[in-house]
Amino acid sequence: CFPVTIRRVDAIERKVNIFEGKNRIIIELENKGLFETDEHGRYIWVSDDWMKIFGQTSIDAYGNGWLAGVNSGDRDRITHEWESAIGQKRQFYMRFRVMEGSKTKEIECVAFPVKDGNDNVICYMGKIFNASGD
Repeated sequence: CFPVTIRRVDAIERKVNIFEGKNRIIIELENKGLFETDEHGRYIWVSDDWMKIFGQTSIDAYGNGWLAGVNSGDRDRITHEWESAIGQKRQFYMRFRVMEGSKTKEIECVAFPVKDGNDNVICYMGKIFNASGD
């Protein structure tokens, strides 16, 4: 019985390693505009591509700093929707404009809550896309 259990554990470990390896590759291939927040929706990390698309540094984006880059005509609407999604612990999707100097870009943003085994949100992971086509 003991050797069978060891073989099962080894098989599970191999499957976990394969799964983790695949996920690392997916992240590398799709590391376009990614961001992570804490459980309260405050930005804690943004990818290099996110910074290029959004026109902010990671320091600028930290916490709720990213909202400063949102076009003033969209800021109240996106703030309300973001806070609503965080409060309801649900997915967020919105299209809005960001300012990069005097240039306006249209952005699509999607974020998903990451939950632990007790259904508690531990963070949000999301992605932005440049919807302007530039």
